[in-house]
Parts: sequence; C-alpha cells; structure tokens
Amino acid sequence: MRIDHTHRGWAWGTAIALVVSVSAYLVHAWREPGGPKGGSMIGLAFGTAAALMILFAAGIAARKRAILARIGSATWWMRGHLWLGFLAFPLVLLHAGFSFGGWLTTILVWLLMFVVVSGLIGAALQHAFPGVMTAQVCDEHTFEQMDRMRIGLRREAFELVAAACGPTEAFAAEKDELARVLGHAPREPKKTAPAQGSDRLADVYVGTIVPFLRNGADGATPLAHAASAAMLFDDLRPRVHGDLHAAIDDLASICESLRQQTRQRRLHEWLHGWLLLHIPLAMALIVLMLVHAVMALYY
Repeated sequence: MRIDHTHRGWAWGTAIALVVSVSAYLVHAWREPGGPKGGSMIGLAFGTAAALMILFAAGIAARKRAILARIGSATWWMRGHLWLGFLAFPLVLLHAGFSFGGWLTTILVWLLMFVVVSGLIGAALQHAFPGVMTAQVCDEHTFEQMDRMRIGLRREAFELVAAACGPTEAFAAEKDELARVLGHAPREPKKTAPAQGSDRLADVYVGTIVPFLRNGADGATPLAHAASAAMLFDDLRPRVHGDLHAAIDDLASICESLRQQTRQRRLHEWLHGWLLLHIPLAMALIVLMLVHAVMALYY
C-alpha cells in the first residue's frame, strides 16, 4: 500500500485526535496534582479508545477472511489499520500516565511499541518496494505464478535446444523431469541433421542452463548475473554455426526472464517477511490487552 494523497484525511484526523488527547491530558494533569491515573475517567477514556483502535486494526484479518467483507473497502481498512494502529500507542501512554506500573502493563506497552514499529517498517517497505520492483523487474508476475512460469521457461528452453541440436540422450533427464512436472512430454522436433557446433550448445545447455533453470539464480552459476551470462553466450556464439545464433539469443532471453523472476521473488519475501514478526506480536498484544482489561475491572 503506497502512502499518498489518499491518506490525507486519515493523517489529518490522526493528528487532530492526538493534539486533542494530549491537550486534555495536560489540562487534567494541571488540575490534578498527582496527574491522570489509568483508573480515572480520562485515563479510562484513553485506554478504551486505544483498545478499540487496536481491535479495529486487528479487524483487517477478519475482513480478509470474509467475516467483515461487506463493511468498507480493503483500502479503507488498510488505511485505518495503519493510522489508528499508530495513534493507539500515544493513547496507551496517556492512559498509563507515562508510568508502566506492574509487569503486565510494562509488557503490554513494550509489545505495542514493537507492533507499531514493525507496522511502520512494513508500511515503509510497501511504500518503497513497488517503485523498486518497477525499476528492477520489467517482466513482473504475481507470486503465485512464479513456479509455473519457471516450468514454462524450462519447457521453452528444452524445445529450443532440441530443435536446434536434434533429439539426443543428453537431454533425456530433463525431458523426463519436464514430463513429470508438466504431466505430458515436451514437444520434440523431427530428426534433422544438427548444425555445426550443436554439441557445444548441448553441453552448455545440460551443464549450465538446465541447473540454472532448475535451481534459480544462486551465485554459483555465471547465469546468475547479467554481465557474466552475456560473456558466456558471447563466447559460445563464435564456436557454433550461425544457424544456432537465434536459439542462443532466445536462451539468453529465457535466462534473463528467470533472473528477473528471482529478483521479484526476493523483493516479495522482503515485502511480506516482516509479517512473520508483526502478526504474532499483534496476537499476543490483543490477548494480554484483554487479560489486562479483565484484571483491571476485577481488582
């Protein structure tokens, strides 16, 4: 979610609510020598408002599971999740009178601080990464499509090399593996006399391109980086007949597509990895918040 002019209303509303809350706290602190307490009327008001904001922010999970699907748009929930979740933290501090008190209150405040900080980090990543992805990834696909796209690139490369070099036992392992994952054997050309140098192309395909297309762009292969990949293909072209150059160019394009897909996958993992911290902390916060409320009412 990008933070742009559409957030202006939420930002202004959050700022005004914060100014009003701090002003009310200061007026009460000036009138009450001991300052506001969590059990005072204003302290309870701050605590109740913060709890409702936290529950609202958590409600985005219920909306994603269609429990609240008809209430507001996904964009509206995301903006509310961001801004009200942020506003809850200063309200909790005002509720506690900037005094953590017992162990449960201390844990709650620290938990909320970590949840807010992780949320702000996530918001920053979601704001910045779409632009990074656009700049670094030309051929963008959804995350769910990536495994299928990789299989498609492997099939396309096999059919290119089989057409250029002719059927050979060197490709048998890749052919069998593609047949397994595709559910059918890849297309093979009619038997023709292979062009001069086709054995060199076959060696590069089996020894370098197939492992790359299977395992992705790890640093152990020259195809992981555009510069070293270009050197590999540039070195191969003079060693084979000109009829094979078009196939080499297509193989270079296939490898570039996989490099872009790998970059997109890494950006996607960065973009969503912070949720592994944010969600468990948020769940623990809600549970302890309810325990705190029950204990406060009981005692």
